[in-house]
Amino acid sequence: MSNYSFGESFQAEERVSETTRLAQEAYSQYDQSVQMLDRRGFVGTVLSASALILGVSVRPSEATAAPTSWQPSVYLGFEPNGTVVIFAHRSEMGTSSRTTLPMMLADELEADWKKVRVEQALGDEKYGSQNTDGSCSVRDFGAAMFKAGATARTMFERAAAQKWGCQPGDVAASQNKVVNGKTKQTLTYVELLPIAMKMEVPKEHELRYKTPDQYKLIGKKVPMLDEHDIVMGKAIFGMDATMPGMLYAMVERPPVYGGKVKSFDNTAALQVKGVTQTVELPMFKQPHMFQQLGGVAVLGNSTWAVMQGRKKLKIEWEQSPHQNYNTKDERQFLLDSVNKPGKVVRNRGNVDAAFAKSAKTHEANYYTPLLGHAPMEPPVAVAEWKNGTVETWCPTQNPQAVQDAVAAAMGIDKTKVICHVTLLGGGFGRKSKPDYVVEAALLSKATGKPVKVVWTREDDIKFDYYHTVSGMHMKAGMDADGKLNSWLFRSAFPPIASTFAPGAQYGAEFEVGMGLNELPYDVPNIRGENCPAPNHLRLGWMRAVAHVYHAFGIHSFLDELAVANNTDYVTYVLKTLGSDRMVDLSKDGVKPWNNGMPIEKFPINTARLRHVLQLAAEQSGFGKKKSSKNHGFGIAAHRSFLSYVASVVEVEIDDKGKLTIPNVWTVADCGMVVNPDRVMAQFEGAAVFGTSVAMLGEISAMNGRVQQSNFNDYPVARLTESPRNVHVHIVPSKEASAGVGEPGVPVIVPAITNAIFAATGKRIRELPVRKTKLV
Repeated sequence: MSNYSFGESFQAEERVSETTRLAQEAYSQYDQSVQMLDRRGFVGTVLSASALILGVSVRPSEATAAPTSWQPSVYLGFEPNGTVVIFAHRSEMGTSSRTTLPMMLADELEADWKKVRVEQALGDEKYGSQNTDGSCSVRDFGAAMFKAGATARTMFERAAAQKWGCQPGDVAASQNKVVNGKTKQTLTYVELLPIAMKMEVPKEHELRYKTPDQYKLIGKKVPMLDEHDIVMGKAIFGMDATMPGMLYAMVERPPVYGGKVKSFDNTAALQVKGVTQTVELPMFKQPHMFQQLGGVAVLGNSTWAVMQGRKKLKIEWEQSPHQNYNTKDERQFLLDSVNKPGKVVRNRGNVDAAFAKSAKTHEANYYTPLLGHAPMEPPVAVAEWKNGTVETWCPTQNPQAVQDAVAAAMGIDKTKVICHVTLLGGGFGRKSKPDYVVEAALLSKATGKPVKVVWTREDDIKFDYYHTVSGMHMKAGMDADGKLNSWLFRSAFPPIASTFAPGAQYGAEFEVGMGLNELPYDVPNIRGENCPAPNHLRLGWMRAVAHVYHAFGIHSFLDELAVANNTDYVTYVLKTLGSDRMVDLSKDGVKPWNNGMPIEKFPINTARLRHVLQLAAEQSGFGKKKSSKNHGFGIAAHRSFLSYVASVVEVEIDDKGKLTIPNVWTVADCGMVVNPDRVMAQFEGAAVFGTSVAMLGEISAMNGRVQQSNFNDYPVARLTESPRNVHVHIVPSKEASAGVGEPGVPVIVPAITNAIFAATGKRIRELPVRKTKLV
């Protein structure tokens, strides 16, 4: 038994001072890898052209179980027995990225889906971004999948034409073979491999892509590849990963952010059966980014042993600059902040002059608390340091971030970090931040053995990269007939940027662009302001990010304006949207963030927003089904992640104030849909997730310490609290594919609170709802 301290050997990452750029790059890492993608092409920026076309082979460490005869693309390979191997470079956490992207390639390839094997790719920048965040897997990589499939199919067709001595136009691929249209002869892809692999790669303009009516997989209900193994308990998640000779570890981390170990006594811990040693982890150095928090790790031969040993540690902590942080004080600070002028992020007309001339005005403040991610599988990682290389198995949303963070911590090149991606038991953005993998790597180096770091639920809740707290102020001016003529929207939130540049108090471009400066309404005077807010905890993106709080404020306020004008949300919003058009924000001094995509390709289209709102109202009977005492309907429609979504929520409240949700109706226009069953599942899940956010979620801190620890005091919606029925309608569309995983969440929160008002007359301006007595 021994003790080990890293002391001053830890090498921190260099600080980068460009706050907005850092946060933007961390959240939307794909912007570094891809520029513009569409149905017919792929343009790479950082990756060399050869990394995205045929002729590139994977490294030996990434070889499949059987040797491939031909690996024409980073995404595609063929084995001698006819198996098509497709490499899934995005992480799988229930969204079906691991199924959907390979479906696109296989369909364009004319592969027999039964003969396709999907291999999970290692972390490697040659694939482009692997950051499975931001609802962008299909949007950003669908074109690359199509191109890889079409290119290989074209080569097989040309190979067949060459063998038969006919024109390429006389043949067509179909289900792992090529058919001669005239003679009806067939040749399998296996038979054509020797010829195809020697052929010249066709140029982009020579590729012939399938039309939607020719798809065999796209648009069809295709089960997730891992569905059976998940249901049967055979699938490998991060918590299932093991290595021979592995030690287990749990870390006692500083209870206050920024604290560090002053001294510790491990005597009692080392006496626990199964505990072998303790290791002091160094505190992070700013900027924090994805480094470990620090503390003392207890290692041993079982999870139980190290859990009990950790309880026996006696640690004296040095004081932290955040030890006086209290969320109660922060709430008041934020609400005070938004009632003063902030940094202007959008300006159209003159709201102050319009307010002075308005027949009536209305204003309101809104507040949302800190939130935790709370994935069902807490953070966990296995890592082995050996001969200057780290090999890790972990449930990560971003294996390239694992490479970067571990390399920085270990003082090695990132190519020396091999990251195997397991299935994820939930992510929601938490698992794109690999601090837990860094812990495992550092401990493996300290012990000379593979180490599995396990986080308990208490660790997960108390040491998260939290979804930020926010305060908002809205003020509107209206004409005598109730028409909205002016809108002031102020928002204050400790920014995610502070995780990457200490001291940042204003939102990064992507945070501001999530609702604050992109209101699509036809209002002649609009001003958006971002007010300052300091940070005292680790912050990070969570499912739907800033749209969570901004949509709550926007659509609660619109409902208030509708009521103030004796009408309903649908009627008022349809009127306020104005004519169908593409919203031009440049006139207001705004360069739209637009999820990092060109506004020309993904314009802000009010007709699509109008359509989902009308369709949701129609399908739910909103307006026809009248709200009554303790029984109400609420609605909201919002554009986020380039998709247009509207939801209607029905609530019932009993005489004891218990709220239930009999029905949710969601209508989504998210462009071309590849796997409709999984898209529907995402919106069904969003209804449950949004219910947790609206009704239950709150992280609070006192004297710098997070007060919540488990589901007893940080509850998530259980079956009895979740919507009983979720009705999802996906709008058929030929538009470019947009986001799916996140845009269902923002509308649920205000739809619930608007429904509560309809049922009780109580306006919810502060979350969670459970803090408000409903009857």
